[in-house]
Amino acid sequence: MTTHTDAYAFADFYLLAKWWNKQSLAPHFNAGIPITSQSLHRPYVGLSEDISGWLQRHGFPLDVCVFGGVVFMKQQLYDPTAHNQLRTDWARKGMYGVEVPISSIASKLSGKGSKSSTKGTSQ
Repeated sequence: MTTHTDAYAFADFYLLAKWWNKQSLAPHFNAGIPITSQSLHRPYVGLSEDISGWLQRHGFPLDVCVFGGVVFMKQQLYDPTAHNQLRTDWARKGMYGVEVPISSIASKLSGKGSKSSTKGTSQ
């Protein structure tokens, strides 16, 4: 059994946004590719749910989504029936994890995400 811990770049798709807003409990679709290895050898598709509101009510400062779906892993297989050649196959495996947007981390590091904001006054 092999465990991979690649970092992925995700794209989130809110296809039901016309009927449900981002903060609703309706999951949204997401897809991703690894950015720490060969990017097109392990693409991912699945569902994600934003749990930031619940976590922030309990004091956690970052935006967080949980996700789960399928990874399509490209592999080379030895095929003795095809004159001892290698053939390409796509194995499917489940994947789950936690998604934290880089913008959420960057805003906390730069101090822009703090709750105490200063409002300017004009004179």
